[in-house]
Amino acid sequence: MMDSSAGLSDRPSPLFMDPLRVISNLARQSGSGVSSILAILPVIIKSGVNIPSAFYKNTLDFIVPSSPEFLGNAKAFARCVTLSLWLRSLGRQDLQALIASLHMKVLTRLSECLTTGHDAADA
Repeated sequence: MMDSSAGLSDRPSPLFMDPLRVISNLARQSGSGVSSILAILPVIIKSGVNIPSAFYKNTLDFIVPSSPEFLGNAKAFARCVTLSLWLRSLGRQDLQALIASLHMKVLTRLSECLTTGHDAADA
């Protein structure tokens, strides 16, 4: 017997889907998945969805220096974080450490690009 005091919103919908989990799974499934989610994420952010810091930390792990799209992904990631901070800056101090981690991750590659001229346009 169902509790008559339970409303429709109290029951989870079988159609509910967490969009951040879906795009995280996309990043895990393919090499170009990270580029895909970083292309989709600005649309989600601009629609007003608050992206948790934990999502950004997990996404940063998928941006690896050995990838051919490394600098492009790092740039897109920085853009997404900036958009999130632009829309909601209060209480987001934890993203400062994330930005520092991104900087440390790209530092060596940026120096190589600027020194050799290879991929300098991306740097």
